[in-house]
Amino acid sequence: MDFSKVQAYLEQLVADGLPFAQLFVTKGRKTVFSYNVGWADAAKTVPITDSHLCWCFSNTKVYTAVCLMRLVEEGKLSLDDPVSKYLPEFAETRCRKGDGIVKTDPPTLRHLISMTSGLTYDLGTKYTHFAEAFSRPGATTREAVAALAQEVLSFEPGTDYFYGWGHDVIAVVIEAATGMRFSDYVRRTIFEPLGIRDTGFHPDAEQRSQFAQMYRYDGAALAFRPIPTENRYVFNGNYDSGGGGMFSCPKEYCKLLTALACGGTGPDGYRVLKPETIDQMTVNQLCPKALNSFRTKGIPGHRIPNKAGCGYALGVRTHMDPAASGRKTSIGEFGWTGAAGALSLVDRERELAFCYTEQVMQHKKSPENPKSRSVYQDIHMPLINLICDAVDQ
Repeated sequence: MDFSKVQAYLEQLVADGLPFAQLFVTKGRKTVFSYNVGWADAAKTVPITDSHLCWCFSNTKVYTAVCLMRLVEEGKLSLDDPVSKYLPEFAETRCRKGDGIVKTDPPTLRHLISMTSGLTYDLGTKYTHFAEAFSRPGATTREAVAALAQEVLSFEPGTDYFYGWGHDVIAVVIEAATGMRFSDYVRRTIFEPLGIRDTGFHPDAEQRSQFAQMYRYDGAALAFRPIPTENRYVFNGNYDSGGGGMFSCPKEYCKLLTALACGGTGPDGYRVLKPETIDQMTVNQLCPKALNSFRTKGIPGHRIPNKAGCGYALGVRTHMDPAASGRKTSIGEFGWTGAAGALSLVDRERELAFCYTEQVMQHKKSPENPKSRSVYQDIHMPLINLICDAVDQ
């Protein structure tokens, strides 16, 4: 395996202005490439290392999906159960239909984890009950999600795709099914058994000191502006966001990805998921209309380009058509991204797993400058194919 082109690519990204890049790659259970380039601070005095932390944002969703599938595998939850079975607040669900609002069946767990529930990612403009709840000091995940149940869904569950709060609701379902706080469940069933360190939902003071600087991309000026290293989805210390609340670093985050790439078990034999459960997790869940929405509309607020050749499965993007996607990964390869540019990927056919981070918000093309780039299309896609070339040599 020759990762020289991957390394050169990362170095060029930083030479072109990206503050830093972190990448960790495994094949089988072996670390085959780990590289960190750039600076952890805005003053460019502290070189980035593999121990510097970043917010995962939506890359959290992979961990939440795995937690849900563990409980499905154990028979404690069923994907086709209505969410109201576990959270009675959702018994009286409404959705928009035409110009009106009508009653509808509550979304199922399958709808929630596959982004077909009708929930959006509104942070208060329309979701006023939810906004009021999470603004209360000390509000728990359960209390805020109970308020979310009062909001109107964008469509009848199962009929379309829209990126939204479904994984946060799943986190509360997991709490209801296990009697444990969601962050505790993740820690006890994934972090601790797989030896994942400096990863969680609420960093302590020492961990906060390890965070790399966060930036916002100014596409018009091709500049990276330092911003506070905060996560707006971590409303308070009692709220565990299953959709966007984790922090980690590539070498630690990748420990779960490596287990998933290697039949669902960790290096010491701890089983995270059975292979057949991972099979189920990676099957596209979207009807034709929803699949078109996923591929063409992107994520509101993030403006991710189309996902040609891919679908959305149980909490993860899944690769369906290499000819359409331009990806060199295998059919069934899966993973997700984060709002600050993180990327996770598992290719089980190659036993390949990797995690990339850069911690830049709004890293997207600018209509004012054709030289601007989208991290999701212009940086992730070449990186994915360069890594495939490296491991296939």
